Amino acid sequence: IEVKVDNSRIISFRNPAGASVTFDGKEVGTVPCDITKVTGEHSVTISKPGYISQTYTVDIANDGEDAIFSFPELTER
Repeated sequence: IEVKVDNSRIISFRNPAGASVTFDGKEVGTVPCDITKVTGEHSVTISKPGYISQTYTVDIANDGEDAIFSFPELTER
């Protein structure tokens, strides 16, 4: 899968609110947050103090659309 930056589109993280988002090993913000769209397969880690972090593999299509993600609430430790 070819990785391509699409500066006209975003990846939007909408849930769980207040969680930190790490995209391919780089912290990018706190939910809700948006980053520039990068197509291809990526690793997304959602973390929050007092909760068990979760890592997801996402495949972002080169479809000219925004990519919107709402991940499940994290489990308390």
